[in-house]
Amino acid sequence: MFLLLHLLAYRRKLFFLFVFLVALGVLSSIYFTYNDLTQGPSVKINDTEMLVSTLPDIESSFQSMEDKGIDVNKPLIYGYYFYDHDKNKLLAFSKVLQKEGFYIGILDESATYSSDHQYLLYVTETTIHTPQSLLKQCNRLTALAVKNHIEDFDGWEAGEQSLDGQKITQYQD
Repeated sequence: MFLLLHLLAYRRKLFFLFVFLVALGVLSSIYFTYNDLTQGPSVKINDTEMLVSTLPDIESSFQSMEDKGIDVNKPLIYGYYFYDHDKNKLLAFSKVLQKEGFYIGILDESATYSSDHQYLLYVTETTIHTPQSLLKQCNRLTALAVKNHIEDFDGWEAGEQSLDGQKITQYQD
């Protein structure tokens, strides 16, 4: 009996060690994948909070993408994040962005909805950006978010697949 209890306790420790190591591996892979993508500090204008992307921040992010083998001279999917507590306000804003040529990817409860009750509007465009043109686009989106009283413009991402699973297929060589 003692041997059986000892064996069960030992297996439990191994199980928790295994879970801990898996979690550590996942967190470290996330850190090393996204650590080099930099964005500036957060500021608030009127009722809109936003990340401030500077040209050096964006240039650094482009260099990181190139270092990871992403060809930034080909069309990529650029995704932009907006958050607000009012889903109807985001819905109206999504129509403004749609008229501007953006694809509406997600309009739903955000991942932090349970604690914060914010909704996420995730929009994309498939294009070729330079650091300068992306900075201009972020400034344009910031101005639209402020004009439409959106609580949070939370920055951008770029790649060959978007958050909602949209992939670039029309630009394959």
